[in-house]
Amino acid sequence: MMDVQDLEIRHLKLIDALLRYRNGTVAAKHLGISQPAVSQSLNRLRTLFDDPLFVRTERGLEPSQRALALAGPVTEILNLVDGTLLQKETFDPLAEGRRFVVSTGELGELSCVPALLAQITRLSPQSSLMVVPADTQSIDDLLDNGTVDLAIGYLPELTSPNYMQQSLFNHGLGCLASESLKVPDEGLTLEAFATFDHALIGMEGRLRTLYDQMMLEQGLRPRIVLQLPHLVSIPLILPAAHFLVIASDFLCRHFAKQTGIVRYPLPFPSPMMNIRQIWHKRKQQDPAHKWLRQLAAQLWMRK
Repeated sequence: MMDVQDLEIRHLKLIDALLRYRNGTVAAKHLGISQPAVSQSLNRLRTLFDDPLFVRTERGLEPSQRALALAGPVTEILNLVDGTLLQKETFDPLAEGRRFVVSTGELGELSCVPALLAQITRLSPQSSLMVVPADTQSIDDLLDNGTVDLAIGYLPELTSPNYMQQSLFNHGLGCLASESLKVPDEGLTLEAFATFDHALIGMEGRLRTLYDQMMLEQGLRPRIVLQLPHLVSIPLILPAAHFLVIASDFLCRHFAKQTGIVRYPLPFPSPMMNIRQIWHKRKQQDPAHKWLRQLAAQLWMRK
């Protein structure tokens, strides 16, 4: 009795080609195989079905009744394989919707999320965007379990071989001050930087480590009068303050556009931070995910 497990897709394709062309040479050319390979597979099929299947005549290879009975099922199976199993997954942003989840910090929320949301709304109106905090204690779990599609930010600790990544841009630290702060006419000198009190805003964790290393390298020990985890308070606190705010220079440029706030570059080279987008490798071939990554890269690489 025939064991169906001995049948392979190539066998079904051969039956289909022989039913269609009734010629072994033409079938071999159609399938891209050699004539001996056709003969070998046909002999295998004859053994499996215990039937000649195709008999050589003056008119070519004539199918047996068993072969004719196989025509319908073989066509149905091959159509299923070609139309479903082998069909490449696609994403049509205009016609389809997807809920994208991005993890990022305040840098991303202020500089990229508004533009990213605007583009998603314009290019894929049925899609939506959810932003979750870049909590490094859980972001790897969220990437691993598929809750988060993309993590965007300065995330040097995410080094798992399960993650794919793309570098977007580099940036360093900068300073903000009130217009009323008495900064020397020549700008923020090293002496002035060391003399003024400092406020660290949005400088927890990795950024605080960079700040401490920077002060150590410069041999400075400024007085830190304020530490805040979030940046939204900068426009409220800074205009009347008499200290320097140390923050991501990208964000310093953002807030310096507001009245009463001045941005100063550091009086020495800043350590650089590489901003990356990171995703789990199982999403690498997901068409919707590819579309999101390309969109994010286009927006962030302009910065």
